[in-house]
Amino acid sequence: MAGRGYRKPQGNGARMSAISRAGLGGKVSVPAASSLGAMRENGSPAPEFEFDEDHSYFLVRLPVHPAALEVVQQKPRPSRPESLDLRVLEILSSGPASKAELSEKLGQREVSGQLNKVMRDLIAEGRVEYTLPDKPNSRLQKYRLT
Repeated sequence: MAGRGYRKPQGNGARMSAISRAGLGGKVSVPAASSLGAMRENGSPAPEFEFDEDHSYFLVRLPVHPAALEVVQQKPRPSRPESLDLRVLEILSSGPASKAELSEKLGQREVSGQLNKVMRDLIAEGRVEYTLPDKPNSRLQKYRLT
């Protein structure tokens, strides 16, 4: 395609060459410099840099700000939520519901694998039954307590 107005995008080599010609090689990038400055201003611990022998890679560790640790330690740990099967049974006590309705009432975005498993187990235990027993895969299927 050369000669038809197509221009090959510049790779990292060309960019690094341009940076080097501009005298910026080895300098910290502007976003990194502003991040380091902001960390200094808010009292964050200094970042820790780790390099391999050839300096072919580096790793940066950003320690947690002491104030953030205090907030985390002050928050009470939530008690263990009740099991999903009990919550499903509680929802079904108010009437039949589809898996999608159950999922919504449980605060889930979609029907989870865990909800599918709980429903299979509750049906196998005889605690829940289909509203349409002859059509277990119907889109209109709902579940109710036995």
